[in-house]
This record gives sequence, C-alpha cells and structure tokens, in this order.
Amino acid sequence: MSITPFVSLESPVTATWGPANSFHDGPLVMSSYTSRLWSQDSQPQFWSKYQVWEWLQQVMDIHQIDASSIPLQNFDMDGHQLCSLNYHDFIRAAGSVGHILYNSITELKSGGQYHVDIGQLEIKHEKVYDPLVHTHAPNVSPTPSSPDPRGTHLWEFIRDILLNPERNPGLIKWEDRTEGVFRFLKSEAVAQLWGKKKNNSSMTYEKLSRAMRYYYKREILDRVDGRRLVYKFGRNARGWRETEK
Repeated sequence: MSITPFVSLESPVTATWGPANSFHDGPLVMSSYTSRLWSQDSQPQFWSKYQVWEWLQQVMDIHQIDASSIPLQNFDMDGHQLCSLNYHDFIRAAGSVGHILYNSITELKSGGQYHVDIGQLEIKHEKVYDPLVHTHAPNVSPTPSSPDPRGTHLWEFIRDILLNPERNPGLIKWEDRTEGVFRFLKSEAVAQLWGKKKNNSSMTYEKLSRAMRYYYKREILDRVDGRRLVYKFGRNARGWRETEK
C-alpha cells in the first residue's frame, strides 16, 4: 500500500503532545548510547531539514530498517514540523515503522533519551576488519577512537574501506580519487561485510544499493550514469579527500 505524503512546508500538521498521544513498546532507556548520537544542546524542535535526515538515518541504523521501507518524502521537513506530528501522523507517514519514529522523537523531546531494544545494541566481534568509526560532527577526519561500529553510516563504511585498502583488498577501488569516483569490485562481499557489521545475515548488494539511494537527495553519494557498480561522493560527504587527512 502506497503512502501519500501528508505534510508539506506550506501546510504543516499541528498536534498537541500529551498523555493521549503517548506510546510505549516495552523500551529500555539507553541514555549513554543516545549521547553519542545527538548533542544534548540540540533540541529536535530546532533541527534543520538536514538534522531531520540525520535522525532518520540514525533510527534506521539502530533498528536495521531498510531505507526503502520509509517514504522519505513524507519527512521533508524541519524539526518544528516534525515535532508537531502525533502518533497517528507517524503511522500514516511511515506505516509499520511509524511507532519506532514516534517513540524516538517523543523521548528526544522529553529529555534527550532514546528508547531502544537491548537486542539492537548487542555487538558481535567479527574477525573481519571493521572500518574506522567516528562521530557525526562535520569536518571530522576518520579516527579509531570508538570501538562501537553501530555509529557508522553506510557511506562512511564504504569510504573507510576505500581509505584502508590494505585491510580489505579487492573490494572497492578508486576510479578517480580527485573526483570521488569509486567502483565496487566485489559487491556481494561488501554487502556481506556490512551485514556482519549490522548483524544482518540476509544483507545482499541489492539491499545495500537500495540503502545507498537514501544518500542521493542529501548529496552524499551519487550514481555515475551509464557505469555499473560505479558511484561518487557528493559535496556533503566528508573525510574522503586527500586534503582532509
């Protein structure tokens, strides 16, 4: 069933937050984990559109939600508009995952804590190389400071393989480093490595490539027309240029 976008910048939905809109799904509060995802001095009411996109990506990463399952056009809004939505608005906008988004934004509004299932935070140590992990602050170069791989977005995972080819040779290669163009050499192997990182044994390149489309609108990744398995970093991608080392 398709979901028709119901929110626009010209006519935002308004709602009153209160007990009638509360929703709980047996969560566990993990405030220390959340603190690594969002700055406590950035209230969701004041987020820009870009920060709303970042929040969506974080929720999808944590819950291993395929980007294609959320009609992202329904969330083309800033934080003020996002916070005006009630539980039923989220269900209409995002279907079966609407309650997850609602629960997240409700907790962030009330105190910066995010309810997540403990199973989603279990990390299995693999013998394969995990690309470098770092925070989401802009213009921050790759750093091995954090051992938790769950904070890494897909585009960062791809970038870090490119930056460390000696660790995972033959998976992805630069086609034009100065322009940020790269090619998948072993697309399924990359997908399996990403699946291991996210504890998702069913990950395939088809699913991975669908997730990559999420970054097109945000100008972080883009397809190179007419070239199979070839992509490039967009203007909003950080840390891949040699000058950023």
